Amino acid sequence: MSEKRSAHAERHGTKTPDADDVKIQFSPEVVRDFVRLEALVHGSPQFEFVQENLQELASGKPVPLPIALSHVARIAEHSVRHAQATGDAHVEGALDGLQEHLRGYGESKPFTVVLPKTRTR
Repeated sequence: MSEKRSAHAERHGTKTPDADDVKIQFSPEVVRDFVRLEALVHGSPQFEFVQENLQELASGKPVPLPIALSHVARIAEHSVRHAQATGDAHVEGALDGLQEHLRGYGESKPFTVVLPKTRTR
């Protein structure tokens, strides 16, 4: 953080949150995409190590930003592997829909940033 911003934060008792403290709340539309994808790949050997990640995102609960980014990347990677190994066009379609919604092409914003609660004096 720049010294100017740091000094301002000190004077006003504010703190720039650390990325680990910021959470992402996915929109209902994106959560439905995760649920759909999870149903399509449930039990797939290509998802053996990321099934829990997918279920966490499909739960709709806020997720810490670094974890959300990591989960989405791994889920996309394993979705592609699954589609290539099985020829499953439904998984490809589900992944395409998820990517479109994450880029903001849906009815609502793809996620909301949830900042940590700040303490007041």
